[in-house]
Amino acid sequence: GADARFGLDFAFLLMIPGLVSLSIGDIGMILFADSVSGVPFFTGIVAGIASFGAAFAAIRFMRFLVLKDSLEGFACYNWGLAMFTFIIYLIG
Repeated sequence: GADARFGLDFAFLLMIPGLVSLSIGDIGMILFADSVSGVPFFTGIVAGIASFGAAFAAIRFMRFLVLKDSLEGFACYNWGLAMFTFIIYLIG
């Protein structure tokens, strides 16, 4: 009985603890890894910033799809992504 906007906001709210724990783990790997076997500091920071930007853009895009077309656009996106992933799995 809830509307799409509430469901979307609640789903993104539930992702926050997982994203925070992943960020803490990544920061720990960057700080405590030696440059020979681990990730160099600068490369790790740039990758972290790029992944944050990509995740933020994806969340904005998903919010746009859900609020614009209810859940039809979101469902088409998920089917397309599932098919793409399946094809990549079959190739590899």
